[in-house]
Amino acid sequence: MITPLAPATENISGNTLDSTEKCKMVVHRRGCEHNSSVPHMQIPDTHRCMLQQAEVEKQFEEDKLKEALRQKQRWEKWQMEFVESQQRAREFKAYWERRRQDDTDLWRDKDFADAVYKMSRAGYKGEYGHHEVPEEDKIYMEALHKQVTVGDYDGNESLKCAGEWKKLAGKSKIDAQREYIHHTNKMLTRYGWNPPDRRF
Repeated sequence: MITPLAPATENISGNTLDSTEKCKMVVHRRGCEHNSSVPHMQIPDTHRCMLQQAEVEKQFEEDKLKEALRQKQRWEKWQMEFVESQQRAREFKAYWERRRQDDTDLWRDKDFADAVYKMSRAGYKGEYGHHEVPEEDKIYMEALHKQVTVGDYDGNESLKCAGEWKKLAGKSKIDAQREYIHHTNKMLTRYGWNPPDRRF
């Protein structure tokens, strides 16, 4: 059982104690009564506390800087990966656009070759009548064919289609192909054609 302490108002020298010193003495006496092995209780030094607080604050700032550096590195890594992914997406898109264009060109070339073959057999001749493609249409189709295969007029005056070919100057190969296919379909619809004999 802890014995109540008598209020201490004077120290050894006989001077009157203030309230702070009274509290220190009370804490000291109670600490000694609670644990007799401790001769007296150490009061924290103000300067030491300030140093410890400064060390804690310094460590906190260092940890904060390290975390900020890690965050920056993660952000820079994400940015780099994002740029790389965007580049891969552009390359992938360009690849498929080239594939699509190549396929389109391939099918157009095939249709053009088929139109040339059918135009060479245009004009039905058989038991149901005789339908000949007009000469001016043949000349125009020949001029379109030259524009596709050669390009702009090359100065050859001996060709029947020289005059029409000159008028096509500047027309691209693709446009000339499309026009040739379109006119071939019109000629075949209007005048028919003679398909090759099929022997099985």
